[in-house]
Amino acid sequence: LAQPAELNSVFQPEDLQEDFILFQRILEQAHGNLYTYNDTTEIKRELSKTYSALDRSMSYPEFYQLLNGALCFINNQQTTVSYPDEYLKQVYKLETFFPLHLRLISQKMYCDDRLSVIPVGSEVLSINGKRFRDIYFDALDIIPTEGRNKTYAYRELERAFPFYYTQLYGPIKEYEITFMDPVEGESKTITMAAVSYNDFLQRQNKKQSLKNVRPFSYTYIDSIRTAVLTINEVEEKNNKRLKKFLKNNFARLKEKKGQYLILDLRKHGSQNEAIYPLIFSYLSQRSYKEVNDAQTVGLRVPFKELLTGKIKRQTKAVEKMLIQKFVEEDSGYFTLNPNMNPVFISENDAFSGNLYVLIGGNTLNSGVALSSLLRNENKATFIGEETGGNYYGHSGGVMLTYKLPKTGMILRVPKIHFIHYVQNNYFSEDSGIIPHYTAEVTPGNIIENSDPVMDFTIKLIRLGNVR
Repeated sequence: LAQPAELNSVFQPEDLQEDFILFQRILEQAHGNLYTYNDTTEIKRELSKTYSALDRSMSYPEFYQLLNGALCFINNQQTTVSYPDEYLKQVYKLETFFPLHLRLISQKMYCDDRLSVIPVGSEVLSINGKRFRDIYFDALDIIPTEGRNKTYAYRELERAFPFYYTQLYGPIKEYEITFMDPVEGESKTITMAAVSYNDFLQRQNKKQSLKNVRPFSYTYIDSIRTAVLTINEVEEKNNKRLKKFLKNNFARLKEKKGQYLILDLRKHGSQNEAIYPLIFSYLSQRSYKEVNDAQTVGLRVPFKELLTGKIKRQTKAVEKMLIQKFVEEDSGYFTLNPNMNPVFISENDAFSGNLYVLIGGNTLNSGVALSSLLRNENKATFIGEETGGNYYGHSGGVMLTYKLPKTGMILRVPKIHFIHYVQNNYFSEDSGIIPHYTAEVTPGNIIENSDPVMDFTIKLIRLGNVR
């Protein structure tokens, strides 16, 4: 049994080794496609190298870094390791976290915290004497991404910078911050007290609520006959609402005779697989499949005794679904039964005007699957930054959550790998969707609190630029 998750827990080599052996076996026996970006030999070599490092006692953060370093080599963004909940509850209360909200721009961090004494838009040059560039590269070593693409890591680092800083360098009571003042044009240094991560998250949530972030929204700009459809995180409980929302608003768009549609998927990383075919049906009248194929390593859920959370109660239903939908191939993998992957023809009166899709590092899972369908058709103009998800496929469907017995660390593994319905090989195999137009945030945008991606798109429409 795992020992209690105490803040100062230290684990002996034999306990770490036992958990790591299970960690590797779970990956090999449960992951939908562990070898998407690296072959079997390369991954086994990396995991063996990681195991060899378990020759000494380690704290939670040390083991966390080691496991995530291995996952970074596997390059599957959906495969994650996290601390036990009881450990995080204790850690989040400690006033040892970096106090500011930051934005990452071209490997540099800028202050985006209007409650700070540091001016908004200031570049953070160093923290406690450590150059930000060094912090940046250290952090990328513990944030798993999809393929060789790093845009998800950029967005994740700016979302949770205080968390990653503490994992790398330990708890700190005060932070000496050197920054470049954007007004006076000179570097300054101040010392700020640490905050609890709970306080940091509350301020972050308040910031989101002020922006009125909703699962989905629709607005219409009469002056340029343009609709803006935003799809963020959509939970399954909202699927019926989304279906009605799409039906009503595409009818409104048709009545308005709207010529342009901006589809904002920059925060659409949902694992809700049911919604992207629905949205696509309003954007294309061509026949399509939800996926080209899907793949899993077996029809059973392995290591049931280590499962935790609601998936523990769902294993029978999961295995029934796998047996129904997958057939075994000569390779030993199981692929989607063709009878379970029909061709669809949209019944909706699809939008036929000019479509612009906004993408970024948080465009993942359902968001990147939808983007891939649209990009494959060459139907839309893509604007923003490279998607965090891969053009050719994504993992998910069923997320298996395991608790390692000695340390209590939580391992989440996607049971299924989906291969997107694309025929045009526009990008490299380990790449996201690269936009036609790159539009990035600048320090000036932070100061002005403006959205350069949306502004650029509206400017294109006003100028009549259609790719």
